[in-house]
Amino acid sequence: MLLGIPLVYLFYFVVMGMPIRAVVLIMLKQSVNGIFNAIIASLLLSYSPIYQWSKQTKLTKTLSLEQILSTLLVVFVFFPTLILIVWQSRLNFSNIQKNIEVNLQIVSTDLASQVNLWSRNHHYALQKLANVAASGQMASSKELQQSTQLTKYLFADFRQIYIVDDRNQLISSYPKIKTTIGNPPDNSKLVANRQPTVSYLWTKNPGVAKPLIIQSLPVTRGTHFLGTVTAHINGKQVRELFLSDSYPVDVEISLLDAHNKVITSTRQDLKPTEAFDHNQNGEMHCLTSKICQWLPSGDLPAMVRWQKSFYVQETPIYQELAWTLVVEAPSLSHINSLQNSYIIGLTLILLISLLAIILSSLVSHRLIRPIEQLAVVTTNLPEKLTLHQRIDWPNSRIVEIQSLIDNFVFMANMLRQKFQEIQTAKEQLSQRVIERTQELLKTNQELSVEILQRQRITEALQKSEAKSKEQATKLSKTLQKLQQTQTQLVHTEKMSSLGQLVAGIAHEINNPLSFVSGNLPHAQEYTQDLLRLVELYQQQYPETTPAIREESEAIELEFLQSDLPSVLNSMKVGTDRIMAIVQDLRNFSRLDEAQKKEVDIHQGIDIALRILQHRLKARSGDLEISVIKDYGELPPVECYPDQLNQVFMNLLANSIDALREFTAQRESNTSDWEPMIRVKTQVMSHDWVAIQIADNGVGISSDVRSRLFDPFFTTKPVGKGTGLGLSISYQIVVERHSGKLCCLSELEQGSEFIIEIPRKIN
Repeated sequence: MLLGIPLVYLFYFVVMGMPIRAVVLIMLKQSVNGIFNAIIASLLLSYSPIYQWSKQTKLTKTLSLEQILSTLLVVFVFFPTLILIVWQSRLNFSNIQKNIEVNLQIVSTDLASQVNLWSRNHHYALQKLANVAASGQMASSKELQQSTQLTKYLFADFRQIYIVDDRNQLISSYPKIKTTIGNPPDNSKLVANRQPTVSYLWTKNPGVAKPLIIQSLPVTRGTHFLGTVTAHINGKQVRELFLSDSYPVDVEISLLDAHNKVITSTRQDLKPTEAFDHNQNGEMHCLTSKICQWLPSGDLPAMVRWQKSFYVQETPIYQELAWTLVVEAPSLSHINSLQNSYIIGLTLILLISLLAIILSSLVSHRLIRPIEQLAVVTTNLPEKLTLHQRIDWPNSRIVEIQSLIDNFVFMANMLRQKFQEIQTAKEQLSQRVIERTQELLKTNQELSVEILQRQRITEALQKSEAKSKEQATKLSKTLQKLQQTQTQLVHTEKMSSLGQLVAGIAHEINNPLSFVSGNLPHAQEYTQDLLRLVELYQQQYPETTPAIREESEAIELEFLQSDLPSVLNSMKVGTDRIMAIVQDLRNFSRLDEAQKKEVDIHQGIDIALRILQHRLKARSGDLEISVIKDYGELPPVECYPDQLNQVFMNLLANSIDALREFTAQRESNTSDWEPMIRVKTQVMSHDWVAIQIADNGVGISSDVRSRLFDPFFTTKPVGKGTGLGLSISYQIVVERHSGKLCCLSELEQGSEFIIEIPRKIN
């Protein structure tokens, strides 16, 4: 607040040039606002769960009793005072606004009555002059001229008066004129309606130097129109009606004609004949049905707009005038009065708040001082009691605080008594400890001898145990080597047997198959020749002998002609398929590819799937196993093809076995399940590829999964597996190809084997 008040003065008064009253109001408002914000912040920090919302768990909430008392005392003084001042300010504003409305109504009613009276007096004078003219038969006479001159003297507002007959011939005038100034506005309505008229400001006639108000009355006798009496009224002289110092408020008065143009006005910025429009440079906000508030438009501060605003009441003046009286009351004087009341109220709040802060600080400090002294005295109270230090206990006139001090005194006396009892017990225990220590020394000497003997025995046992561990390690390594050798022997034997079997099958099948496949094209050619010959006979000799006809029907010659080519084609397809199977067996065994080379991984997988095709088909009680291939764009991989093909064969065969087992275990109400094997390949990085073989079969438990790649471990019944398939596959992938083989599986969730190998073997 000490910094804010000078800064507000410097910015608003020196820099922006605002009035000193507004600057003082802003300074007081900012000061009160600062006190209000400080009180609210203190209440929030003291009583709200803001510390619980904070993410900093180490932040603890501690409250000062002196601060709480001081804040509450200020709150109980500040907020009621603030509420009363705000209520009083609202009441002042409402009263000022009501006074403005009442004063505007009074001024508008009074001025409207004056304008109506002024109009009736002028109308009465002109009517008397019209009666004189009518009684004289509209003839120019001395009496009529004197009446015209007298009327002009009696009413100084009349600038000129003249009388014309029905032919617009001048009869009388004052001041003297030779001719009339032409037909004034609304003259045709006067002749037609026989009613008096008052024109708007008239400036169109070249003979008129200044704007005039023209008031005309008809001269009649019975129903006969004899002429008109016309008076020119200076618009500026009407303004004299509005110049008065007796108005209850400062007002600006404007008189408008039927076309909303200014007749006269006390405002310096409005000239006669100008168009009057409040909405041109501002906006109107209606407060009641008759009174509105005009506010200037533009990006102005709210206080500036309010200072430049004014209250407006428009009162129509009826009869023959059709004028409108506009009374405007500027807001500035009322705003100054309202700001003065605000300044007084805010000053009271500020003084009361400062006084409340000072008094609350003194009172709270006086109340809390004994508690603070008590806190100082009781700091390290046990140490003071132990050292028998003198304690100066505080006193307080407040009953509750004195009761708290008495309780602390009683507690200190009880602690002093307990400390003495503890000291006595400590001395007794010390004596007992000395006695027990002597006994323990004797016992320790006896134990030392026994410990030396046991240490010697322990050293001998440790040496023996070390020798046993060394022998066990050697035996374990030997056993592992034997298992690896046995596994490798079985693998070598299987591959050798498979190679011999494939070679024998290929030799035994290829020999007869070569005769069949070699003769099939000739047989097809000969058959086509014979069939063409038979067709030629049928065309040349359609009338055959009965014996030939009977034999043709017996052998179904027509069917034979159409079916024989199909039979030969199916034979050729069968021989091609047998040759493909033999070639797949040779490719799978790869007897001629024992060395590593770059191959297409997809080719090895496809060969394994074709060999196992008969196991994938549906059989009695089993569903057909679908195979989904999700092959990526794999580059050629350097590997041992025969060994890697065996891995594919083992993993695919295990997946088929798991699916068949799961099919037998599933209940009949789970018919929506379909056995499936998914084979996916992808490039993991620039130098590694991955092959994933997954099924939705029975799955593998965690116990079995931990021993899955151990040699001779199997979960299949006796005679259906050696337990070497996955062990050999692991050795082929990990040891031979420097790759990785892992299994992801859960019971009844299927299994997935992932093979990761480098593109080139190190």
